[in-house]
Amino acid sequence: MREIGRKLQISESSVRYILKHYNTTGKIVPKKRLGRRNTTTPMQDRVLGKVVMKNRPGTYKEAVALWQCELGQPVSPKVATYRLKKMGFKSYKS
Repeated sequence: MREIGRKLQISESSVRYILKHYNTTGKIVPKKRLGRRNTTTPMQDRVLGKVVMKNRPGTYKEAVALWQCELGQPVSPKVATYRLKKMGFKSYKS
């Protein structure tokens, strides 16, 4: 397992987990992930980043309005706030 891990450049525990999973299920594909799916795609998130960098809106609500104009579909302000924070943008008071 250690040798396989070195060749594939992954940890020995990962190799052990994959082999155990394969022996019990007969499949290499991992289980379906839990949790809610994202409402936006990575491409839409990039559009948000570009809109914010280009226009520099003052508030998150303004950013959402610009993003919705660009996408042509409604998006929740909470989603936009979360995505912007994930991209590294910060809110501040002037």
